[in-house]
Amino acid sequence: MLTGLFLLVLAILWRLLLPAGSPSANQLTQVVSRGEIENSISAAGTLEPKHYVEESAQVSDQVQKMLVEEGEEVTAGQLLVSISLYHSLGVAPEAADT
Repeated sequence: MLTGLFLLVLAILWRLLLPAGSPSANQLTQVVSRGEIENSISAAGTLEPKHYVEESAQVSDQVQKMLVEEGEEVTAGQLLVSISLYHSLGVAPEAADT
């Protein structure tokens, strides 16, 4: 009985002596501040395009130079390949030099 009374008085004194607004031993506090939140996720896998597009020309010709690499991102209207003008215009390469 005496031990219970002692513990009760100790608990009351603890509560009275603890400064108002201070955290108890099992509470974590942090000062509020603004900042950036950065989250990242790393995972292994395979990326697939939403749409596959197959392009073909209306005329047969020779590709002189590829202007983009496979897998490179392109924009609308961007030139992708350079083709032989001689074949497109129906001109022999010798005749074009004159």
